[in-house]
Amino acid sequence: KNLGDKEKEMASFAAQYGEGARKILEWLTHRSTLEDPDAPPPDEPYMFCWEEVWDPSAATRDKDGEQCIHELARLVRSKKGLFTDPTFPPTNASLFAGEGSKDNSKAKQSFRKDQDPFLAGVSGIVWKRPSEIASPEEKPVVFSGSISPDDVAQGRLGNCYFLAAISACGIGESDELIKDLVVEDCADVGLYGLKFFIHGKWVTVVIDDLIPCVARGNGTFAPIFSSPKSHDEQATGEMEIWSMLFEKAWAKLHLSYEATAGGHTGDTHNYLTGGGVSHHRFEDESAEKVWALMVNSLRDQNIYVSASGVIDAEGPAKEMGLVTGHAYSVLKAQKATGGARLVQVRNPWGDFEWKGAFSDDAPEWTPALAAEVGHTSEKDGTFFLTLEDFYKWFGEIEICDPTQVAKLSETHLARLDTFASCWVPGKTAGGPATCTKTFKFNPTCQLTVTRTGSVEFSTYKRDTRPIKCLGGGDADQLRQPDVLVYLRNLSDPNSPPEAVVQLRGWDRMGSKVHKELLAGVTYEVTCTTWAPGVAGMCWITVAGHGATFAPNPFQAPGREEAQIMGQEGLGARMCCVGCKSDLSSFFHNDRGPMCKACHKAANKLICAGSCGRDIQEESFYETKQGKMCVQCYKQ
Repeated sequence: KNLGDKEKEMASFAAQYGEGARKILEWLTHRSTLEDPDAPPPDEPYMFCWEEVWDPSAATRDKDGEQCIHELARLVRSKKGLFTDPTFPPTNASLFAGEGSKDNSKAKQSFRKDQDPFLAGVSGIVWKRPSEIASPEEKPVVFSGSISPDDVAQGRLGNCYFLAAISACGIGESDELIKDLVVEDCADVGLYGLKFFIHGKWVTVVIDDLIPCVARGNGTFAPIFSSPKSHDEQATGEMEIWSMLFEKAWAKLHLSYEATAGGHTGDTHNYLTGGGVSHHRFEDESAEKVWALMVNSLRDQNIYVSASGVIDAEGPAKEMGLVTGHAYSVLKAQKATGGARLVQVRNPWGDFEWKGAFSDDAPEWTPALAAEVGHTSEKDGTFFLTLEDFYKWFGEIEICDPTQVAKLSETHLARLDTFASCWVPGKTAGGPATCTKTFKFNPTCQLTVTRTGSVEFSTYKRDTRPIKCLGGGDADQLRQPDVLVYLRNLSDPNSPPEAVVQLRGWDRMGSKVHKELLAGVTYEVTCTTWAPGVAGMCWITVAGHGATFAPNPFQAPGREEAQIMGQEGLGARMCCVGCKSDLSSFFHNDRGPMCKACHKAANKLICAGSCGRDIQEESFYETKQGKMCVQCYKQ
């Protein structure tokens, strides 16, 4: 039904603006469409390699897409029209993730707007252009003054991870990144392009500027989701809309606004920058190491840091002005003259701030200290806290370094080579290196570098969010398998395959810098799943001086190998322990998927409190001492 409706809308669009406009729109939409996780996997193996080059400090990303945006705008302008996107129409189809989505207009709104049911308490939705949202004395503009994290305010959508990412990208004196990601010079016809880095390639998502709103009651309209936020760095009489445009393009990329609820900030930073991402859990890092990581990263204002995993129960965290399970942007890490090590953090809500030491109106602030670190007392969601409190209350940081790609190339340009392929059961789904009979049938390519030095690998799986909009429910983990990338030195016949990147669970991408690849040596890169017979698709990128992929021809398996790699093989859907349990749900471990019973037997979860019981089947709290049952936590 939806496909039929969209065909009618596209036909109407072509009738109004011409067949040329339709072809451009279809091309732009097709090249920015994420792989459909609900479609059957390929039945024949394929391999592609390509190169992507851009200047991180200049407007150089996806010039082809940008040119098509301008041509589409010219055709719309010639008909004196305003662009309305038939591929993401201003209807409920673009709001909700499927026809089965629940109407929550009568549900109550809570403090946790990011965890409320989608559109809880919202009714009377209308789609309005920025000129209809702005007050009469305001002029809508994409950017007003310098770009700032304070431009972003979260609405009634659980996309704090996304807004924290675009907020962090607004740090610094240079705005080249954000401004290059927005094609804004077609605003006169209500048409924009937003650029994202998808599986090793920059692509442009085309959108109109119709924003879902509700009436304020005084003849004006308020956006439901991200909204403009006024602050001192903006020009007087202007309403800044760039965050709303990013949010809409992100929703179109994932087929609906609802589908974008929930995610990882580091993953989003990769979509926005093409940079590698590292994750640092506080349970694995000391406070001193976390401090050093933040200071060194934030010293370069082109490296982005986010924090998440506020621990403790909702009540105590809320009393301190923090939100559990929430993503924050980290803006600054600075040691003050008096010795205090202060971390500046921003809540993408644009309000609700820390209430402990060094909060906005805390007695620790003196005029001299505030001037030294740039503190102002405003209810804008931005606040300072000490390193000790930051380490106590947060659980992890994610660091995205888009400068690393250019540094590894030893030029001012960022250059990546990408290898894309798939696992087809019975043909190329060979499993990990422990599967000695079938490992060689996996997708492989050769890798060479022109100068000895470090390279950075990044690996990608499908993004599962669109599945919610295609008639599916929750994404099936088996359809997005764990991924292993192996590297082997072909000049050394005794060199075993070395696992250099591993993607587990719900992670869509992962990065790792591998030191000292040698010029003049050919390496073999192999991409596998956690077991033979598992279908899927993968993308691998490499950055380094002259690093280049070249695909190896597929080898044809014999009958025995094909049977091992077949869908009916135990590895495709059975517990790795060998109990033959069905894996309708499972746990991840280094050997592959493990059924619930085997996992429970092998991994007892002992309460960190005084009771010392196995609490696998109970609710528990995350604490610095470890996982703790409810009773011990309350004591």
